[in-house]
Amino acid sequence: MDGDLRNTVDEVAKEIQLALNDLRSLCFLLNSPFDAEVGLDTEVQELLSGFAERCNLKVCSRLTRVGSVGDLVHQTIVRVLQEALSNIFRHAKATEVGCSLRRRDRSLNLIVHDNGAASKDKFRPGVGVSSMMARVEELGGQFRLRFGTRGTTVAVRIPLPA
Repeated sequence: MDGDLRNTVDEVAKEIQLALNDLRSLCFLLNSPFDAEVGLDTEVQELLSGFAERCNLKVCSRLTRVGSVGDLVHQTIVRVLQEALSNIFRHAKATEVGCSLRRRDRSLNLIVHDNGAASKDKFRPGVGVSSMMARVEELGGQFRLRFGTRGTTVAVRIPLPA
């Protein structure tokens, strides 16, 4: 095989490997099972660890033990986090992700921030963002998406029963 052909074959093989890695990462994020038996803080940490490993991003987390929050709130937080991480992976060109999960008074707060290059001017909400917003608002919560010079932030606040 001549040199040019060999280089082309090598480049194609590299691109295929990158595509497979991307596909595996997205499958992990989108098909991660919801497990109400595991505490929410534990499930969030496992999701973040798997994301960091598969997507080769630095992930910093500040998770507090939130205790029992009910299946619907638990599932909503997990699904919102999965979608936020998926969006970061696909669109943000980020190198770092931060996540905070805290129970304060009678609410549960999730913040996911990246250092990517998303722009409010170029943003067009798709099914993922609309789905996150609908899930949160269905529980009487608040969903905010902020774009800044240092990345994008998804902030969720869900009220908890007394």
